[in-house]
Amino acid sequence: MKTQKITDAQIREAHAVGLQHKDQDNIYWSYYSGVLQAAYDAGRMGYGLGSDVVECERFGALPVSGRSYNYADNHAEAGVSVIMCGTDADGAAGAQLFMSHRKIFRFRGIRIVGTNGSDGEILVFPVDYYDFLD
Repeated sequence: MKTQKITDAQIREAHAVGLQHKDQDNIYWSYYSGVLQAAYDAGRMGYGLGSDVVECERFGALPVSGRSYNYADNHAEAGVSVIMCGTDADGAAGAQLFMSHRKIFRFRGIRIVGTNGSDGEILVFPVDYYDFLD
């Protein structure tokens, strides 16, 4: 498999298809890219997307799956958790304290609207991120 940059347009397209399939139980699309799959699934769940691509920060590298994982509740989040998204800081101070030993990773992303991580953190889809597409 080869990798390619995931663009803002690709994320928005996968999300739009998910929104179209929201109430259709007999239709489900799969993507090789974890980020595009997460965007599609977020659309199926009815979550929105922010209008801008913004600078983001998180503790540690981006997860290959395109989603952060909540080990306490044993499930994947809708996207990647961040401590900063544009000018909005995450209010989950406890999680920031717990993860502060990890390096801060900066990237560009699109905010997921209508949901947060299980600890209240902001969730995003990373843009200009290399992922598998075929």
